[in-house]
This record gives sequence, C-alpha cells and structure tokens, in this order.
Amino acid sequence: MGRAEVELEFVQDTAKTEQMEQCGKLLTTLEKRFQEVHDAFRAEGEERGLQSGLERERQLLVRLTKRKFGDHVGSPFATLLAGIGGSDRLQDVGEWVVHCATDSELLARLRGIE
Repeated sequence: MGRAEVELEFVQDTAKTEQMEQCGKLLTTLEKRFQEVHDAFRAEGEERGLQSGLERERQLLVRLTKRKFGDHVGSPFATLLAGIGGSDRLQDVGEWVVHCATDSELLARLRGIE
C-alpha cells in the first residue's frame, strides 16, 4: 500500500458505515487501518534513513581514501564500495582504509569481498 492508497472505501458507503458503527466495528476498523498505514510509513522512513546513512558512510570513506592515497583512487574505490551494503561491512572497510599501506592493497581487499 503506497502513501496515497489508504483504502477507506467503506467510509464512502454511508449505509455500510452506519451498520459498522451500530455494531461497534467502525472504530476498530478505522484504528486497524490507521495502524497499518502508520506501520507502512514508519518502515518506509526507516528504510530511507538506513539507505541515507549508508550513503553518507560511503561518501566519508571515499573522502578519507582520497585524502590518504590520492584522488586517483577515489573513483575505483567508490565503484567497489557501491556494492557493499550494511554498516558493519562499511566499518570493516573503514578499518582497512586506516591499516592498508597502499591503495592497491585496499582495492584488493575490496575486490575480495564482492
């Protein structure tokens, strides 16, 4: 269900709405639908936040790599880094940036986890 696709067609049917209200189901149904939409929005927001955070981590790693090894390694490093998901994996790469003595050693490590 997308953002604009809140299915409340039963509310437009006045007779059905009145019937649901009389038997106490209207409020329960509305609460249930609201919770479903709320949960969907929350999950979507969390996913966007996670992806945004991972992208910022990648950008920082590219900047650090370019600073340590030079601009020439930025593009191949960024390309390899794009295929890596998960914050834990990116943290490992951050440690490699610090510990690797050469850009070729760093790139070799990245190629090894693809």
